[in-house]
Amino acid sequence: MEQPTINSESNSEREVFARQAQAVERLADYFVPAEERKRFARLVRAVSWIGARLFIVVGLLVGGSEAVQWLYQTWEIRNTAKDYAEVGSEIFYKENNPQVAKSLLNEAISLNPDNSRYRFFEAYIDGMGTVRNLLNLDRPYTKEELDQTHQALGKALFLERQSPEKPEAQILRGQIYAVLEDYDRARQSLLEAIDKAERLKKEERNVFEKSIIDSSVYLGNLTGLPKFKSFIMTTFNMEESAEDMDSHLSFAHVRLALVENQVGSADKAIAYLDKALEYDPESKWAYLWQGVFASERKHWLDARAFYDLALQKDSRFDLAYYNKGWTFLRSKPKDYNSARDMFQTAISLNPDYKEAYYGLGMVYGYQNKYQVAHEYLSRAIEIDNMFLNGWKWRGIVNDELGEFDAALKDFSQAIGLDPSNDDLYVRRARVLTKQGEYESALHDLLLAKDFNSNNYRIPYYTGKVYAALDQYENAAAEFGEAIELRKGYSEAYAARASVWHRAGNLIEARHDYDSAVQNASYRPERMLVKRAKYFMVEGNLELALADYRLARESNPRYSTAWLGEAQAAMELKDNSSALIAINEYLKLKPQSETAIEMKKVLSGD
Repeated sequence: MEQPTINSESNSEREVFARQAQAVERLADYFVPAEERKRFARLVRAVSWIGARLFIVVGLLVGGSEAVQWLYQTWEIRNTAKDYAEVGSEIFYKENNPQVAKSLLNEAISLNPDNSRYRFFEAYIDGMGTVRNLLNLDRPYTKEELDQTHQALGKALFLERQSPEKPEAQILRGQIYAVLEDYDRARQSLLEAIDKAERLKKEERNVFEKSIIDSSVYLGNLTGLPKFKSFIMTTFNMEESAEDMDSHLSFAHVRLALVENQVGSADKAIAYLDKALEYDPESKWAYLWQGVFASERKHWLDARAFYDLALQKDSRFDLAYYNKGWTFLRSKPKDYNSARDMFQTAISLNPDYKEAYYGLGMVYGYQNKYQVAHEYLSRAIEIDNMFLNGWKWRGIVNDELGEFDAALKDFSQAIGLDPSNDDLYVRRARVLTKQGEYESALHDLLLAKDFNSNNYRIPYYTGKVYAALDQYENAAAEFGEAIELRKGYSEAYAARASVWHRAGNLIEARHDYDSAVQNASYRPERMLVKRAKYFMVEGNLELALADYRLARESNPRYSTAWLGEAQAAMELKDNSSALIAINEYLKLKPQSETAIEMKKVLSGD
């Protein structure tokens, strides 16, 4: 027998190695992901094919028509429940109306009580609705409201136990801690919510759920019923798709921005809002708060641009109109017409928007149209009888109208809502001083000082009381303390000047009147008229006339300035100028007997 050569042995070994390599390649190809998915798809189709036929056979054996009828009725009821839930979700997230959203979720639960997701979302909306009410308060919480925060915390705990992997519980808890001004825990809760949302966003469905969904799609195609998947999932309380976490991530970043802004980290706050828009470019809330932060920095044009972006996302966004209105009212010069239009638009979208009525009250109050302001502030109070700012500012308006008893009632009502608010006691003391109730006024001012010794208005109005009692030294000392607390306090300079004048110290009086005029920023015409009256008493008629004219140029509707100009001009024998001034005064005060008599004298009647 011929022995094999070395070459023949090598060829045999190569063949063996080649066959082994091919086997390994086939084995590797068998386990690659693509092949795994193909085998899984074939398995799904096989299960679907067998399942469909088993379903038909079982249906026929058990009573096909009854089974089909039960399935159809179950689907119809649960599909209706699903519609209620989806509309409720849209109302909550897009319209920011938790009350209506909750009522719709309750309808969904009544139709499909076995759906745990509906109960979860209902609890979330209920807790967030409580938080929203507390966020909008302008006063301390009542015991009932504090109990509501604890109930909301209970909701958060329920949510966490029901679905510990979801972020809603931490979002709700972060909101509650922010309301309670516990910013460290608020930040921690919101960061936990973000972490959970990011992890859930990366997760996919489990294999079992995925197989059912894929099987229902295949079966729908096989039977010519493309909606079969939706039918199966709705009937058996299955989710349509993996939960989209982007909206939660965006919202959590917005709330985190508010927390950072409250603790003074403005740069972090803005960065979080930018991140919120990365997750959800359609977030009207992120744009809204960008506008609010710009307003806080008095960047009015930037703020309006952000509010406009929010309105591009939702043209019915009442909060954007409301906040934009304040940019026109707080900027210089004030744009009363634009501010009014914004507040009125907000009210047309939300008729119970008490803050927008308050805004209108401020628009007309700043223009000295106190009767109109009174009407809007009264409407705000009708909407919410515990609206502290409504009571406070209606009290101020009643004071300006000379309705002192009504003003005292309004301020007392406001104090009942916030008994430690020093400004409210000062406001009430001011009215009491005008009524000659000096001891009651001093009592309120001492209470106010106990609550806030740095409030510059307290020594100012205390000085007013002493001045009314002719205690000039005490009055001057109090006005001096007010000026120390607030540099350039024009009202305090003018009040002290009056005291110096009455005490016969003309040098100090003139110095303080000049300081009052130089430092006046709000309604400077008032300080000009005060100095003009001083000049009139001292016989400096030319200086008085010049101040009166500057005052009415600053505010053509300031009737006191026109009357003063007429009187000063008459004293200077300038009857033509006096007649012009008195005619302008009569346009504003047509029933003034003093002015009518002056006109007769000037006209030679």
